Amino acid sequence: MKTQLCSVALTLALAASAHADVVMVMETKNMTSDTPTAATQEMFLTADKLSGHIRSGGQEQQMIYRGDKKLLWMIDTANKSYMELTEAGLAALGEQVNATMKERLAQVPADQRAQAEAMVKARMGEGAKASVIDAKNTGEKKTMEGHACVKWDLFRDGQKSGEAWVAPRSEFKVAPADFAVFASLAQFFDNVRKAIPMASALWRNGDTFALFSKIDGIPVVTRRLEGDKLMGETVLKSLDHKPAAATEFALPSGLTEQTMGGPTH
Repeated sequence: MKTQLCSVALTLALAASAHADVVMVMETKNMTSDTPTAATQEMFLTADKLSGHIRSGGQEQQMIYRGDKKLLWMIDTANKSYMELTEAGLAALGEQVNATMKERLAQVPADQRAQAEAMVKARMGEGAKASVIDAKNTGEKKTMEGHACVKWDLFRDGQKSGEAWVAPRSEFKVAPADFAVFASLAQFFDNVRKAIPMASALWRNGDTFALFSKIDGIPVVTRRLEGDKLMGETVLKSLDHKPAAATEFALPSGLTEQTMGGPTH
């Protein structure tokens, strides 16, 4: 009986470990300007929730995704404001954005309106098409940040967009199920794309989460490229199993809600 109880206890412990919360800390350098900027990212993951903090230059932005409620909060800590996107409300929001765009086009001088309308139509056509995200294992090996890694080339729409040095999941004692929320969030952003194609700066964030499912392992160093030019680099500093506080996934009090058109209340 004691042996059976020990076996059951071990099974439960392993199951709990497999679904424990994950905390990732990354450092990112943006090299798109003459003066590179640095940011620290801290991400808390559960099976269906994600809370991400980006801290740079004394400022902080936070994104909370609640897969259980199909909603996303984007929080501007400095301005004490937030924007909420719900899956159920995306269609209505898309109609609102389109109505606002028509109003603005109506205010454009007649001799410039046709050109402006053509530009809007082109952007909407481009936005309506999902990016094709892919990754390829090159087989090249190298130690990065103390981890034995393999290089993967990253592609968007058939063009190389970056590279990732990837370590086995076993080095971090994690499994694919620990990152299930990434697939859910990628799908949410794709629904944003369908409803609001012009908001590409927003929904293209989903490409990062979609890419994760294409890579067999944990990206330790990820580099964003334009041609041969390095545009940015993200380095994984830590990945641990830690319980995340419930407050990580709750909207903080005292914030003003914003919409794509301005403040709500």
